[in-house]
This record gives sequence, C-alpha cells and structure tokens, in this order.
Amino acid sequence: MSEKVNLPESMIERQLNRIQEHLFSDYTNDEESYQGTLKPEVQKIIFDNLKFNEPLDDEAFMEILATIVKQLVEWVESTLQGINENLLKRFMLDFVHQFVSNNLTLAPVDTPISKHDYSYM
Repeated sequence: MSEKVNLPESMIERQLNRIQEHLFSDYTNDEESYQGTLKPEVQKIIFDNLKFNEPLDDEAFMEILATIVKQLVEWVESTLQGINENLLKRFMLDFVHQFVSNNLTLAPVDTPISKHDYSYM
C-alpha cells in the first residue's frame, strides 16, 4: 500500500475523527489516543473472522487480519460517505493491528506430530 494520501493535514484529521466516531459508540478522543465501545457491526466483522483456541501458522493468521481489514474498509465505505480510500485503508491496518495487540493474547504452540510423519516413528 504505497499510495500516498494527498490531503491537507486538517482534512486528514477531520476524516480520521469521522472514521473513529463511526467505529465506536460512546467514542472519546484526546491528543494521544481514542477509545470507546466497538459498534456491533464492527464487532461482528472482527469476531466472525477470528479463530480462537485453534493453532494457526503465520500465513493463516495474516490472511485473517487482511480479511478483517478488507471487510472493515468495505463496511465503512458503504456506510460513511466522503472518506479518502487510501486514508481509510491505512487507518484500518493500524486499527486492526492495535486491536490485536491490545485485546488478544497470541502464543506459540507445539504442533502435534502427524501420525503419517515417518521421521518420528
């Protein structure tokens, strides 16, 4: 995603605030961060795609995150007019990364040895 967002800083800030307000109910914002309760539509997109208590390799996990970003971008584009697409995509990448970092616990797991792997017989 190397496309630049060619907008004045004030417009970028206004659009980011609109996106944030659109994702959250009881949204609050200060100079450092934003927070609130995710709207049900956003929760559904995220939690319908996540897999819990199931081992995933890096590629499968990245695919899940990419799907969440794509679906969130599509949802915002269909429900909020006048948002720059490149800015929206960049925001969603960061938003999903922050969500995963702050709300999920990821841990390495030992992969079970396949009964068909003759190296371990």
